[in-house]
Amino acid sequence: MPCKQTTCAEPPCTGALFHSTLITMLEHPLRNATGKLLLGPGIVIFLGALLWVSGHPRWGGPGLTWDEAYYYPAFRDASQWVVNLFQSPGTALSQDGIGAGWAEINELPPVTKWLGAATFLLPGDGWNRLAALRVFPALLFSATLWLLWRCAAQLVPRRWAWLPPALYASHPVVTGHAQLAASETVFCAVTALVLWIVLQRPERSIRHSMLLAVALGLALATKVNGLILCVAVVGVLVGGRLLARRGMGGWLRHEAVALAMLLASPLVALAIWPWMWPAVGERLAGYWRFIAEHSHQGTWFAGSRWNFGGPPAPIYYPLAMAHLATPVALLVVFWVGATTVATRALRRLRLPRRELALLLFLLGPICASSLPSSPKYDGVRLFLPMFVPAV
Repeated sequence: MPCKQTTCAEPPCTGALFHSTLITMLEHPLRNATGKLLLGPGIVIFLGALLWVSGHPRWGGPGLTWDEAYYYPAFRDASQWVVNLFQSPGTALSQDGIGAGWAEINELPPVTKWLGAATFLLPGDGWNRLAALRVFPALLFSATLWLLWRCAAQLVPRRWAWLPPALYASHPVVTGHAQLAASETVFCAVTALVLWIVLQRPERSIRHSMLLAVALGLALATKVNGLILCVAVVGVLVGGRLLARRGMGGWLRHEAVALAMLLASPLVALAIWPWMWPAVGERLAGYWRFIAEHSHQGTWFAGSRWNFGGPPAPIYYPLAMAHLATPVALLVVFWVGATTVATRALRRLRLPRRELALLLFLLGPICASSLPSSPKYDGVRLFLPMFVPAV
C-alpha cells in the first residue's frame, strides 16, 4: 500500500509554528538552567520588597526599637571603616583603625554589623536611614521562606512544599521580627541554610561539606547560638549513622570529612570579624566573658516579676512562651504533625535521618534557653530559630 503523501504546498499554520518555537525555547537546557537559577533570587527579592514596603516609614515614622537605636552608632562606625578600607587600607587595617571602626559594641558579632554598615553606604537620612536598615532583614526573611520551600521539597511531595513557608510567614512574631534591623531574622535565615545543607547529606559531598563550614561560620558570626547549630549538626551526623545501624565504619570517607569542615567553621567566623584580628585570644576571651556575664533582663510572666529585681525566670518559661506566642491554628498543625512522626517512628522502631535533623534543630534552641543559667526574657526572641524546623 503506498504511503500517504506528507508534503504540503501550503505553509505551516502560524499558530502551530509559534507553539513549536515556544516549546523549543522552553525546553532548551540552557534556558531551563537560567530560569531555575533566577527563580529563587527573584522570589526572594519580590517577597522581601513586599515585606519591606509593608513596614516602610509612614505617619511620621515607623517607630524605633531598642536594638535599632542601640546598634545605630556601631553600624555607622563600621560603614565608615569600610570607606576607610578602600581609601587607605594600611590605616584601616591597623589596630587603631580597626578599633575606630569596630570597638563600638564590640560584643556584637560581625554579620549583623556588616549588614548594618552596608545600608549606611546607601543614600538617605532620618527615617529613610531606618527604612534602609530594615531592607536586609526583610530580604533574609524571604530567603528563609525560599530555603524552607527547598527543605520541604525533600520531605513532602512538591505540590505541598509551599505549606511550611506559608505557615512560617503566618506566625505574627516571626514576621514582626523580620521588619526590625536586629540579628534574630538574620540568624533564622542562617539556621534555614544550615538545615537545608544537612538535608543534602553533606558527608557525601566535599562541596556540601565546605558549604556547611561556611554556613556554620556565618552562624557563629551572627549569634553565639551558632554553637547550638554546631551541636545539632554533630548529633545528626553521629546519630544518623547509629540509628541507621551502620556502625562507625567508613568514617574516614563520610562523616569525618563533614565533621572536619565543622571544626573549620570558627575560622570562617574569625575571618569576617575584624575586631578579633589584632588580638584574637584576648578579644575572644572578652567576648566569652560578656556572654557569661550578660544580664538577665526583667520580665513579667505568670503574674510575677522575674530576673532583674526578682528570682530567675523558671525553666519552663521558653516552652510556655512558645505556646502562648503561637496562634492556635499553628499549634494544632504542629502537634498533629509531631504526633504523626512520633507514632510512625515508634511503629517502625526507627527514626529516619531527616526527622532526626528536624528534631535536633527544633529542640536545640528551646532546650538551651531552658537551662537554669540561660537568659529568659523577651518572649520567644532568644529562641526564635526553633520555628524554622517547627513548621
